[in-house]
Amino acid sequence: MENVEAPRVLGPVGATAIVAGSMLGVGILLTPPVVAASVPSLWGFAALWLAGALVAASGGLVYAELGTMIPEAGGDVVFQRRAFGRGWALLAGAVIFVGAFAGSIAAMSVALCTYQVQVLLDAALGAGTPSLSTATVAGLRGDQLAGAGVIALLTAVNALGARTSATVQTLLTVVPLVGLAALAALGLGTSLASGASLPAPPPGETTDLASAWLGVYFAYAGWPAIVYVAGEVRDPGRTLPVAVLGGTAVVAMLYGLLCAAFLVVLGWEGLAGAGEAGTALARAVLGDQAAVGMAVLVGLALLASVNATVLGGARVAWAMAKELQVAALTGLDRRGSPNRLLVLQGLLAMGLALSGTFQPLMEATTVAMLVAGAVTVLAQVRLRVTEPDRPRPFRAWAHPLPAVVYIGSTVAALALILWGST
Repeated sequence: MENVEAPRVLGPVGATAIVAGSMLGVGILLTPPVVAASVPSLWGFAALWLAGALVAASGGLVYAELGTMIPEAGGDVVFQRRAFGRGWALLAGAVIFVGAFAGSIAAMSVALCTYQVQVLLDAALGAGTPSLSTATVAGLRGDQLAGAGVIALLTAVNALGARTSATVQTLLTVVPLVGLAALAALGLGTSLASGASLPAPPPGETTDLASAWLGVYFAYAGWPAIVYVAGEVRDPGRTLPVAVLGGTAVVAMLYGLLCAAFLVVLGWEGLAGAGEAGTALARAVLGDQAAVGMAVLVGLALLASVNATVLGGARVAWAMAKELQVAALTGLDRRGSPNRLLVLQGLLAMGLALSGTFQPLMEATTVAMLVAGAVTVLAQVRLRVTEPDRPRPFRAWAHPLPAVVYIGSTVAALALILWGST
C-alpha cells in the first residue's frame, strides 16, 4: 500500500450511474401497492411520490454544494468535521459505516439471493428446486452463504479501483433502468391504445399514511451516494451537481412512469393487492414467463445498489481512519483504492449476512442515519454563516429552502417511525 492521492477518474456518466443505481431498487416495486391501499386518492397518490422526489432533490442540492466545496472522500464525515468538529464527524461516520453501509450490503445481498436468485433457479431447474432460504450448509442458510459470496465478489470488483467499479455500476444501472422504463411504456401504450385510462380510486379513507410516506421516502434513498467518493470525481464542481441532481431526476421520472403504468394496467384495486407491483405488471403485459425477466431486472438493480454501497462505504471508513490518524488503514493502492478498508468492510458485511443480525441492526440505526443526514444539512447552513467566502463551485438554489424542506421531511419521518414503534 502506498500513501498516494486517489486519482480523479469518475466522470459524469459513471457518477450519475452511482447515484441512480443507489436509488433504484425494490422500493418502487413494493411501495406503490402500499400507497394505493393506504391513500385511496389519485391526487394523494401522486402527491406522495412528488413529495418524495422533492425531498430527494432538496437534499441533493445541499449535498452537491457541500461536495463541491469540500471535494474529498467521506461525505458526511468531512462535512460534519468542518462544521461541528471531530466528535460529531466520527460518531456520524461510525453509525453510517456500520448501519447504512455494512448492514445495507448484507441485507441487500441476502435479499437478492432469497428472492431473485431463487426465481431464476426455479426457472432453470424446475419448480421443485429446494429453497435457498431453508437449505442449510454447516448450520448456515443457503441464501446467507450466497449473499456472502455476492459481497466477496463485489468487494473484489471494487478493489480494482473506482474506474472499474463505475464501469460495472453503469452496466448494472442502465439495463434495469431501460428495462423497467420499456416495460412501463409498453404497458401504458397497450392499455391506452385499447381505451384504458387512469382508474378512479375506490371510495375509502386514508388508513396508513405513515407506512405510505415512509415507503416513498426510502424508495428515493441513495441520492447522496456520489459525495462519499467525491475525492475520485473529475471536475467535482461540475460533475457532482450533474450526478446528484441528474441521477435523482432520472429515477424520479422512471418512478412516475412506473406508477402511471401500475395504475392504468393493474387498476386501483389490482395495484393495492399486488404485493410486488413489478412482477404483477410484467405478467399482465407479457404473461407468466415475464416474472423471470423481472427477477433479472430487479436482481441487476440490487447488484447496482450493493456495488455503489461497497464503493462509498470504504471511503467513509477511510475518512474516519484519516481523521484518527490510523496509518495502517489510510494507505491507498496504486489505483487509489483503500483496499484494506474494502476488505474490512467486506468481512463485516459478510459476518452480518451469515449471522442474520443485519436486519435488527439496520432497524436500530435507521433513526440514527436520518439524524446524521439532517446534521449534515445543518452543516451546510452553518458553513454558509461561518465560511461565507469559501469557494463554492455550486450553490444550492433558493437557500435555505432546500435545507428547511429536507429537515422538515426528516422530522416527519422520525416522528412516524417513533409513533409506529409505540
